[in-house]
Amino acid sequence: MTCYKLRRDKLCCEDAGNYISYGMDIYNSKTEKLIRSIKDICLKKEHLETLICKCNKLQPDIIHIDDIIEDFLTEY
Repeated sequence: MTCYKLRRDKLCCEDAGNYISYGMDIYNSKTEKLIRSIKDICLKKEHLETLICKCNKLQPDIIHIDDIIEDFLTEY
């Protein structure tokens, strides 16, 4: 089983300057070992929290997470 958690990163872009972006950390819930970390998915914390909640509830296989994030980004 996996556990999806929100991550917050302070990033810098030459064009935009400093900004806060949110991403996702994915853990093995039994060992609490970090499986994957994905930075800079979304600027709106609330939107990504909704996705993370759905992932924790539905437990998608980690091999599908890139497609899930891509679909999520087309909505916002």
